[in-house]
Amino acid sequence: MFFETERFIVKALEEQDANNCVQLLLHPDVSEYNPATSKMMKSDGGLAYIRCNQKLYDSDKIGMHAIYTKQKNHFVGIVGFHDFLIDELELGIFLLPEFWGKGVAYEVCKPLLALAFKKFMLPHCYARASAENSGSIGLLKKLGLEQIEGDSLSSKSYVIFKKKNLHLKN
Repeated sequence: MFFETERFIVKALEEQDANNCVQLLLHPDVSEYNPATSKMMKSDGGLAYIRCNQKLYDSDKIGMHAIYTKQKNHFVGIVGFHDFLIDELELGIFLLPEFWGKGVAYEVCKPLLALAFKKFMLPHCYARASAENSGSIGLLKKLGLEQIEGDSLSSKSYVIFKKKNLHLKN
């Protein structure tokens, strides 16, 4: 287990999570906001995605992790850091739509950011949200990230956010 919150367990992705990841990232409501990630899932049923993250764990990088409910051990989504689209570590969270608007993202992202800054000593992190995704933009602001620019990837408009590690002296 990577960490836990009041309602959730966040743990390393394992090969048995591949089907859950495919269903999550290919879900039309989820892939609408991140078409690049959904393309990775189509080729091999998600195993390359799982293995890529496992290599990140082995190299002391954070990677993406599975989120499960504590109570019934239901798969909820994935959360962590990746560098798939920009050369900096980017906070990412993908939840099954039935968990949207229930405080899951904030509950798992807040301790993840603290862990990334304190344990892994990241100098800063980035996050990207679709300009149309008001829920994600609100989450990033609530987590203390500041908007730094807009971007256009895959003909979608994105907003880029950044948060500095206040535990490091510059």
